Amino acid sequence: MIRVLIVEDEPRVRRSLRHRLELEPDIVVTSEAADGPGALAALAATPVDVVLLDVRLPGCDGLEVAERIHATPDAPRIVLHTLHDTPDARDCASSLGVALIPKAGPDEPLLAAIRDRGIQVGA
Repeated sequence: MIRVLIVEDEPRVRRSLRHRLELEPDIVVTSEAADGPGALAALAATPVDVVLLDVRLPGCDGLEVAERIHATPDAPRIVLHTLHDTPDARDCASSLGVALIPKAGPDEPLLAAIRDRGIQVGA
């Protein structure tokens, strides 16, 4: 099972992501967070394999959170999930070797990024 932490500030989007991911037989959503500090706290409390991380978060930018997670020992994989496909987001994804998946797209690239350790910038 792939254990996933969803970090998304919009409750409706978070619920939708959880529902979609839980349809997959090999994915389980173990925790959720609405902001950067909540994501870091959830990671400290519950080990996960993948962090599905919104780029735009209140209080602490998702790119900053990605860098902080990436710097930890035994860091989980990170999948950046965004409506805002900006050069900064692409640069951060590339420098960290993480996937950047647009929210306004089909499910397949997101599911592949969660399952795959490869880079899928702008898939």
